[in-house]
Amino acid sequence: MQITYELISPLIVYAEEEGSKMICEFEVPGTGEVIESSGSIRRIKSVQSQVARTAKRTVTNQLRRVASRTLRQVLGGGMLGRTSTVVFNTAARTSGVGRGFSKEEKQAAIVDAFTRVQGSFKFNNATGNWEKSSGISAKASGGKINVAPRKISIQKKQEQVGFESQLAKNPVTDNFDLEVLSRMLVALAAADGEISDEERDFLDSFLSERLGSAEDIAAMGELTPVECEEVSSKGKKTIMMLCWTISLVDFDLNAKEEALLEDYADKMKLSSRDKEEASKMAKTYILEQVIDEDLQKHVLHEYASQIGLSNEDADRCHIAWKRRNG
Repeated sequence: MQITYELISPLIVYAEEEGSKMICEFEVPGTGEVIESSGSIRRIKSVQSQVARTAKRTVTNQLRRVASRTLRQVLGGGMLGRTSTVVFNTAARTSGVGRGFSKEEKQAAIVDAFTRVQGSFKFNNATGNWEKSSGISAKASGGKINVAPRKISIQKKQEQVGFESQLAKNPVTDNFDLEVLSRMLVALAAADGEISDEERDFLDSFLSERLGSAEDIAAMGELTPVECEEVSSKGKKTIMMLCWTISLVDFDLNAKEEALLEDYADKMKLSSRDKEEASKMAKTYILEQVIDEDLQKHVLHEYASQIGLSNEDADRCHIAWKRRNG
């Protein structure tokens, strides 16, 4: 059977151009399991590229992908109806790398990525459905699928223990808490006066359809002190941590965002200790995403300084990463 983009489009949870590759995530129908893969973007009919191509992922793209995945798990979001916007626009604006690839070339790369993990999927020719081996299926009709990933079957860096522990022990599950979190995230994106196309694509990669688009959520208005105070006690610190995480993905926390974060913490009546811990967990988590065995110490320290961590914090983070990764 020939695999085409149209055939696999209902399985796409996430796809983003990074240099000359498409980084993709596909959901195994009915399981909530998400599998990551990548495919090379190749010029159709050997047309020569007019732009420089590189396989190197920018730090911002990497962090956005990690943060988007985490928030999709929390919010149960990711608007699949808008996948084409996220796939074909976001990376070109954020990184400036890989401009000039056509839509068809990128779709072919997504198909290439899928074929690398095709063994996890089965297509039932009789019903026209994608299936897992158990027989649970999702129609390959091009319609929307509400995806709430719960397990990610990919190899990735060991994540910061404090961050993951906070999410596991104090998850945000109450519908009202999730609404407040979504409104905070949208407000942070608009802290400088407007939501850019790039920020809109990023938000739509994890916001839940239940609340609508970023514009719909923004139209709900500013959060009141009462709304913030009524967030469940176990969810407040986690919400604060996630808001800090999103604000730090570009290593450029501005004064307006920082003031808004402080305002939300005060409205939720978080203690000084909880505010500091939420911030520290997010910063450490962000820093760990850029660490690898080749990262030089002065570069690590520069990253740390940009998000308000000391050199000592960075060194401790690096040591913890080394211990977890052998």
